Amino acid sequence: MNYFLSAFTGMVVAVMIAINGFLTRITGSYLATVIIHICGLLVCTLVILILRPKIRVDGGMTLMVAAGGLIGVGATVFNNVAFLYIGVTPITALGLLGQTVTSVSIDAAGVFGPRPRYTWRTAAGIALLTAGIVIMLVL
Repeated sequence: MNYFLSAFTGMVVAVMIAINGFLTRITGSYLATVIIHICGLLVCTLVILILRPKIRVDGGMTLMVAAGGLIGVGATVFNNVAFLYIGVTPITALGLLGQTVTSVSIDAAGVFGPRPRYTWRTAAGIALLTAGIVIMLVL
């Protein structure tokens, strides 16, 4: 089920990039980002009001934890700007490559917990991913 949800997230992200890109063409990058995040705030507010989840914030809220929101805004702006010049497929492919390299680096450094054991297969997977993107975008 977790693999399905991860794949489904990838599908949703591709659709999101396309919709956000069209909004960017109409309104510009920065106004589109504001509109996108206001819509997200409204949806989250409705979910909270309808489901009434127990929300608690303990002492673990640090600037680094809250920075995920800032990173999300930055990613949205970057995707919106890129959409004006390249399509959804290159944005998604390059984004996945960036996520993969960054996540392997974070895990290898043990930034958020125990270090997974990486082998030559990890490097080979990243090399194949990179080669596939180069073939797709350049050739």
